Amino acid sequence: MNFTLYDILLLLAAVVALALATLAWNRRLNKGAIPFALLMLAVALWCLGHIMEMTVAGLSSKVFWANMQFFSIVSIPVFWIAFILPYTGRAEHLSLRWAVSLSIIPIISLSMVWTNHLHAFVFSNAEIIKKDNFSFLFRTFNTGFWIQSLYSYLLLLIGTVLLVRIILRPSNPYRGGSVLLLAGALTPWIFNAVYILGIEPFAYFDLTPFGFALSGLFCGIGIFQFHFLDIVPVAYDTVFHSMKEGLILMNPDNRIMNFNPSAGKILGLKAFDTIGAPVNDAFSAWPDLLEACHDIHNLNHDFKVKGNSVDHIYNVVISPLYQKKILRGYLITIRDITEHQKFEKALRESVEMFKALSENAPDIIYTLEADGSFSYVNPAWEKILGHSKQETLGMYFIEFTRKEDSEQCIQIFRELIKNRKVFTDTTIKILHKDGSIRVFNGSASPNTDTAGKTIGITGSLKDITDQQKLATELQQAHKMEAVGTLASAIVHDFNNIFMAIHGNISLIRKRIEHEGYPLQKIEKIEQCVDKGTELTRQLLSFALGSQYVVAPTNLNDIVRRTSNMISSSSKQIKIYKHYQKNLWLVNLDPVQIGKMLINIYKNAIEAMDGKGELYLGTKNITLGSHFVKPFRTTPGKYVEISIRDTGSGMSKEIKQKIFEPF
Repeated sequence: MNFTLYDILLLLAAVVALALATLAWNRRLNKGAIPFALLMLAVALWCLGHIMEMTVAGLSSKVFWANMQFFSIVSIPVFWIAFILPYTGRAEHLSLRWAVSLSIIPIISLSMVWTNHLHAFVFSNAEIIKKDNFSFLFRTFNTGFWIQSLYSYLLLLIGTVLLVRIILRPSNPYRGGSVLLLAGALTPWIFNAVYILGIEPFAYFDLTPFGFALSGLFCGIGIFQFHFLDIVPVAYDTVFHSMKEGLILMNPDNRIMNFNPSAGKILGLKAFDTIGAPVNDAFSAWPDLLEACHDIHNLNHDFKVKGNSVDHIYNVVISPLYQKKILRGYLITIRDITEHQKFEKALRESVEMFKALSENAPDIIYTLEADGSFSYVNPAWEKILGHSKQETLGMYFIEFTRKEDSEQCIQIFRELIKNRKVFTDTTIKILHKDGSIRVFNGSASPNTDTAGKTIGITGSLKDITDQQKLATELQQAHKMEAVGTLASAIVHDFNNIFMAIHGNISLIRKRIEHEGYPLQKIEKIEQCVDKGTELTRQLLSFALGSQYVVAPTNLNDIVRRTSNMISSSSKQIKIYKHYQKNLWLVNLDPVQIGKMLINIYKNAIEAMDGKGELYLGTKNITLGSHFVKPFRTTPGKYVEISIRDTGSGMSKEIKQKIFEPF
């Protein structure tokens, strides 16, 4: 083997290609890095194969190494287009189906090359030509070779068009890297054209590997200087043209360089009239936006755009663009914040309303953090419990409860935080600052953030301490009323017994009026019966309340109290009540009226045999002089008590004698 300067240059090109392949492989997580690494590896193998072709002497050996180079020749265009597609924002075409489709012709070409001795479809007339101490393999190119070459140039053309589109894009921030890639794309194929066309003085020298090595060198400069394997123009297409926010590029001289479709839609801009125009002309219809473009020290502005039905409010953010610490222009971002401002306004109004209601609410309103500490209490907290707001915030809820009540509070808190359970009408006991216990009816619900995570609790507490005390007292009063009812019934029965004894004694006395001793005994018995009758009368008065005290009284209270006594002792009697609202007061003795009503109720119950319906009612009435004249009373305001039962009633005979004296 004889190595020449040409071979040494090929070896140097292979080393450069391998170095670039290693560099790209180390960045293989970036789009396009793996195809570029494979591309450079194929170039290195091509260079090494060409060295072997130039150094071996025999025709069959030269043909073998020439055929080996075709592994690189047919794969390099595929790797190249696989690298260009993601760089230009068309990574979706790199699917498995596309990869198979792109590889069909190269695979067929490679198989035809290795079976060329059978059909000569790719080459013919293979021979060795010696020139200037170089030994070249010369073969005539046939149809198969030109098909592969045409396919390779087609892929080159597609990649070149995509790169040219990026280069010609207004204000392309990746133009430098794209120009390098375009140069890298054209260089090897120019060298290949020189070889195929046999242009002197490079006839018979295949400079294509040098071209690809030089192409890799250009790409290497792009990797280090422009970082095109880290940031590629796909970001420009995807972000700049597809974002919903309006984007406008402005150069340091305040001229419009480019804008995306969203900005054009928002402001009604047209590319022909706007790109290259000064902002004073482009934004003359929007003075607020124009002012924002000139006020570069304040990079955040809002402006309004009037619509046909709804006005839109936009937020403008101006971001300076630097390259190597040199100001290259500004990026103007326009975001529609109409709904956001409506939401913020509604939120502020909601917060203000909650604050107004909370600060003036008679009940306690509070919020807890997720750890159980107070984050807010309204003024009612201090008013009812005595703890100031300053000494409450940050404290834990259970610190305001007794030890025996804390377990209940902890259980409720866990249910709220973990299970997001809502509690209503729950009895809670809390310590007053003076150490006393206040009883509350509590409600609480969990607060969640936008992600659905529970971040705290909001609750309210209604003080029911006094109501519970009144309920206890009322319960005791009901017990006393039951005792009084029982006592009055017993006393009433005793009184009936005494009346029967007194009546029988009166009858006996009429028979023995003229006998001394029996008469004295009977008189003695009468005295005892009279004392017993008086005693039962006093007990009855005591059972039903204080006696003989006349005072302004609401008859509704007496009717209600006495009817409750009857209903509690006679379960089979249904009592229907209709009370006059704002009933006038009447001067009377409540005890005597109560006794009278109880007697009427008892008579009604007896008339119904202990089962029936009793209707009670009160009403304000005004009686005229004509109405009261038969009753010899004065006209004016009166209170009427109506009592009706479903008993059998009085017979006609009794009704006729009802007003007769005994």
